[in-house]
Amino acid sequence: MRWESQPWRRQLRNPEEFETPVSRSALVKALQDEQLEVDAEVARFAGASEDADCISIAQVVRFAELLTRRMTLADADDQVLQLAHLRRNTEDLAERMIEWANLGRL
Repeated sequence: MRWESQPWRRQLRNPEEFETPVSRSALVKALQDEQLEVDAEVARFAGASEDADCISIAQVVRFAELLTRRMTLADADDQVLQLAHLRRNTEDLAERMIEWANLGRL
């Protein structure tokens, strides 16, 4: 099953917000203010190759999918484990962004 088709992904009340960019620095600050350091760290670089200044839920989802593809190319178990951990953190960030979008906080 594709990650995007998981039940929580369909919980975004306004589907247009999936691609809506928000300020990366503002999101990082908001996450840090709530002591969500891991999410803030992931928000600093997830999707940064697409847009260094802004981030969207879609960028985070694409980054998670990229990590899944990289896992299949990893040479060592350690690499697979590191990528899997990073992918889980990226999925957590996407979930938090969807939650905040639904609350009007994103």
